[in-house]
Amino acid sequence: MEKLVVIDGSFWLFSCYYATAAMGNLMVNKDGVPTNAVYGFANRLESLLKQNPEYIVVAFDAKGKTFRSELLEEYKGTRKPTPDELVCQFSMIREYLEAHHIPYIEKEGYEGDDIIGTISKKASSQGMEVAVYTNDKDMMQLIDSNVKQYKKPQKTNDYEVITVESFKEKYNLEPDQMRDLLGLMGDSADNIPGIPGIGEKTALKLLNQYGTIENLKEHMDELKGKMGEKVRTNIELGLLSKKIATIITDAPVELDLDAWKYEGQEYNDDLAEFYRRYDMNSLLKRMSLSTETKQSKPLEYKIVETLPNIKKNTALIVGVYDTNYHKSAILGFGLYNKDEAYYISLENAMHDENFKSFLKDEKIEKYGYDIPFTILVDPTTACNKKCIGCWAADYNKALNLSFEQLDKLFTEGKELGIYFYIMTGGEPLVRKKDILRLAEKHDDCVFMIFTNGTLIDQQFCDDLCRLGNIVPTISVEGFGDATDGRRGKGSWKDIMRAMDLMKLNKVPFGFSTCFTTANCDSVLSDKFIDLMIDKGAFFSWYFTFMPVGCGTDTSLMANPDQREKLYRTIRGWRNNKAIFNMDFWHDAEYVGGCIAGGRRYCHINANGDVEPCVFCHYSGANIKEVSLVEALGQPLFREYQKNQPFNENQFRPCPILDNAPKIAEMVKNSGAKSTEFINPEEVDDLCKKTIEYGKTWAKRAEPLWKENLRCKKGCASCSKKDEKNNYMKV
Repeated sequence: MEKLVVIDGSFWLFSCYYATAAMGNLMVNKDGVPTNAVYGFANRLESLLKQNPEYIVVAFDAKGKTFRSELLEEYKGTRKPTPDELVCQFSMIREYLEAHHIPYIEKEGYEGDDIIGTISKKASSQGMEVAVYTNDKDMMQLIDSNVKQYKKPQKTNDYEVITVESFKEKYNLEPDQMRDLLGLMGDSADNIPGIPGIGEKTALKLLNQYGTIENLKEHMDELKGKMGEKVRTNIELGLLSKKIATIITDAPVELDLDAWKYEGQEYNDDLAEFYRRYDMNSLLKRMSLSTETKQSKPLEYKIVETLPNIKKNTALIVGVYDTNYHKSAILGFGLYNKDEAYYISLENAMHDENFKSFLKDEKIEKYGYDIPFTILVDPTTACNKKCIGCWAADYNKALNLSFEQLDKLFTEGKELGIYFYIMTGGEPLVRKKDILRLAEKHDDCVFMIFTNGTLIDQQFCDDLCRLGNIVPTISVEGFGDATDGRRGKGSWKDIMRAMDLMKLNKVPFGFSTCFTTANCDSVLSDKFIDLMIDKGAFFSWYFTFMPVGCGTDTSLMANPDQREKLYRTIRGWRNNKAIFNMDFWHDAEYVGGCIAGGRRYCHINANGDVEPCVFCHYSGANIKEVSLVEALGQPLFREYQKNQPFNENQFRPCPILDNAPKIAEMVKNSGAKSTEFINPEEVDDLCKKTIEYGKTWAKRAEPLWKENLRCKKGCASCSKKDEKNNYMKV
């Protein structure tokens, strides 16, 4: 009988982490990256592979909600937040399995249990022996004549094998009745309630008599005393608990035995390199391989005039003449996959039918990646302020990206040519020490820090002068009353102190302001901008208030008169004020419209969700789970690419504020989910707040845009319109 080994990857990883972390033994490699969970997983897997299984596959929980959390909001609600030291190993374990050529499966909308359940039943129905490696007791419901569960006790390397016979001996039930048992007694590990007051002993007694919860319901009037009262009062909760505890056995997962066939322990260079990179030298020794870093071989490629027939997933790289790839002339094309690499010149490519067929083939799914100029990232959501209208909105206030995760992000970003990073939050300077370490390590990058200024002191100024690649941007809302009104009493005084300190130490800095109906006149006054210049600010960011998050105050959104005033004032200042002013909305014409979705920039929140924009809290990718380049290729970003520009009038660039139906369309088409933790906002609800605003602004924006175009064509003065409307025609 052929044997299939199925591993509960999520359980293994968590149990390996806590087995060592609980004793304070948190392994790290030479770069400080935690490795204890992956190391334990690898040790456990290597021991298992000595048995030479015929087929093997690992199942993981996918990110996101399942039907269980929809049925019961509190499902798994008692679990502690996953430690950052473990989260950063999620992607590492997948890297390990890929290096080892061990297949794994994860499916959005399904738990690993459901994948295992589906695989087990399909394999069993074909007469295969299935070994399920997990300690989860709900998995016992899958046991049959061909399916066995292998449970690992804490203090031994041996596995307890649970069969139909041993299950019956322990519970006097059939394995499928485990669903009913959990439905009655609940499961504290997953926060499944069961029937309050019913423990295992009572649940077994009821099931031995009635068989199922459904049958118990039919006969519950027979039950006497307090137990009968408990059952009758909570029977529906018991049925719900059973439904939640039931493992799906018809998930959309195929039995791919060809892909899961284990070819034996032929250790390869990829696996050896993985062990070296993470300092797992004991595992290297088992491979009888050197711990010295393997020298990488130069890429071998062929220069061709005609492209061969390519059938594998292949990367297409466009070779350009200079760094501005949007405008540069094309030199040729590189094509690369795991087994082959080619270069073909532009001239040859244009005449090569194979190349043109490769590009035109509709059967080949094509993904494009915009590489942004900059990335805005939140090191933390923690903050010492609670500002009205903060773009962080309902983000959980206890989220952080670890030093290792940020380091990995910047490293991957530089590989893509990204050397400018913006940090916000939360208050990023809560993570001051980590930010300084990162700036020092990545001294070829520039970091702009949006801060409330309260944590800037002399020592920090000394550090900024020493490093030279951090530029603070202090948030202000006008003068004292306005700033204190939005950011809290004493904020204005702290800001003035911070600015004076940076000016004294010759630290270059700027300011940012959120433009609202309340502060319009103040922040657009000559008195205000002159004060900022006098304080030493070199630049400014003006952001229009965005109604992000549930329950936000939409009355703060600037009306058309105020928004036009913003546009005209900023452009006027550029002619007579010694400061570089940026208008985040109306300067869109200088960058070709909206810059979000990875086109020129994107946002990564403190949970690792990669969002199109700091104001757009939707995502389909997380840097804790995928590489940066994979995140940039997520479906939501591809939707952005297809739809940009969102409006030919680049005074209406935004898909949320100015073209509300666009954001709803893109989120729905991509399957992206809300990234807000406390009150996830449906995209249709967001659009309801902005759609009429966008229509109202359009009436003002259209003549402004036409005026702007006429001026660029050569009118004498955009402020002087004669009676004949003597502008050059567009």
